[in-house]
Amino acid sequence: RSTAGVSRVDISGNGISGATFWSDGTVRGGVDSDLTGITTLCEALPASKILELLISKCGLGPKSIEIVAATLSKAGVETVDLSNNRFDPSLLDGIKHKVKLNLAGCRA
Repeated sequence: RSTAGVSRVDISGNGISGATFWSDGTVRGGVDSDLTGITTLCEALPASKILELLISKCGLGPKSIEIVAATLSKAGVETVDLSNNRFDPSLLDGIKHKVKLNLAGCRA
């Protein structure tokens, strides 16, 4: 019986919620313009064995974070790097006691 699985996923720098980027990596536009990717990822998390999720510098905005927060409250993820995204870190106050969060550089 195999119990192997992916425990760490890093999609940092990926416009998973529709964001586009300048060549230097800064957000050009499109924050929260297409929530399909972040929704699909989050729908898969509760059934996964992912313990560490790195989604920094993805141009995530408040709509994306609402989806992420709802999922993290019921998924088994222990650590999430959301640094350098486009949302007010206080949006995650409700789950800070459940998940270790890196919110460095986040701003609305």
